[in-house]
Amino acid sequence: MLGSALRKPLEKLGDLLNPRSSDLDLRDRTSTLKFLDAFSPKVVVHTAAMTNVEACEDDPKKAFLTNSEATQNLVDGLMGSDAHLIFISSTGVYGNHLSKPYTEVDQTIPTTVHHRSKKLGEDIVARHLPFHTILRTGWLYGGETTQPKNFVYKRFLEARGSDQLISDPSQIGCPTWVDNLVSQIIFIINEGVLGTYNAVDHGAASRSEYVKQIIKSFNLPCEVVEGTSTNFQRKAKVSPNESAENFRLQLRGLDQMSPWEESLDRYIHQLKTED
Repeated sequence: MLGSALRKPLEKLGDLLNPRSSDLDLRDRTSTLKFLDAFSPKVVVHTAAMTNVEACEDDPKKAFLTNSEATQNLVDGLMGSDAHLIFISSTGVYGNHLSKPYTEVDQTIPTTVHHRSKKLGEDIVARHLPFHTILRTGWLYGGETTQPKNFVYKRFLEARGSDQLISDPSQIGCPTWVDNLVSQIIFIINEGVLGTYNAVDHGAASRSEYVKQIIKSFNLPCEVVEGTSTNFQRKAKVSPNESAENFRLQLRGLDQMSPWEESLDRYIHQLKTED
């Protein structure tokens, strides 16, 4: 989703290389080093990842190979250059030790294989590359309706064919429009911003509050009912609190993100207009 949304904005900045996994498998160190040596990129936005949290629990070896060791291969190929690497991470790396939105000064204690592998990727980047930016985001939505992870459009399709949806009131996060994250990334590239930052839309919501806002914005008659823990059994022990605050971006006057309700309404208006 993010990679697709980044394509056109990045093309406006200069020559863009956009290899797919069939063109370049970052898990193959030799191929990665050859690719980087051939093209010597000035900026690398690393969006490739194994993002299915449940699948990571089923296959930890593949998760760490994809999210951590592939990142190491990329870093190995960039060491010694002045390339700026932007690594996309997750607010889930903070884990489950606070009830308030996490900031960058809070401890990271990830509770799932996926988030541990992303945290290891962060550590590899931070340890070896002087020119890097780590962005912790979460609950991304947006892009084309055909995107398999388009949470908003999936809820629309469910609600259009049902009188009632059951949603989780216990998990909290920051619904984040991918277009806003793209704008933040472009800003970071243009300004040469380095460091580790949360990058989410402003404000937090439970899953059920998020779904209620989706149904309201689409003006559908479907009722959203808050479920119980038995309705949402998961193999991955995902933290009930994945909310975050863009503490460092705001301190430095760099925050380009927007309130989540406003952004969601804009995206849904965009979908309606396209239809």
